[in-house]
Amino acid sequence: MLFRSDSATKRLEYLYIESDGGFSRGPVSVEKEALVFPDTTFVQDGKTMVYRSRWQHSGATSYDVVTEFKSKDGWVPGFMVHMTQSEDSRPNGDEK
Repeated sequence: MLFRSDSATKRLEYLYIESDGGFSRGPVSVEKEALVFPDTTFVQDGKTMVYRSRWQHSGATSYDVVTEFKSKDGWVPGFMVHMTQSEDSRPNGDEK
């Protein structure tokens, strides 16, 4: 996932590309200790689906990710993931 600051709109944006070619992009905001990814469209092989995610900070080096998908009846649970930064990727082994 790549993040960038859009100087024209003054907002943070992301670009997510999967190894098999699917992608999504859009704005991301910060609410308290969470990254909030609003409704966006994922495109793969000419098909699309709408989803949204929230990455809640969970400790010094972790996030709890909750993703929901839009169905014809509204939002439905997708998946939950706990992500932790590996020690190898921390500068000097720091927990920052």
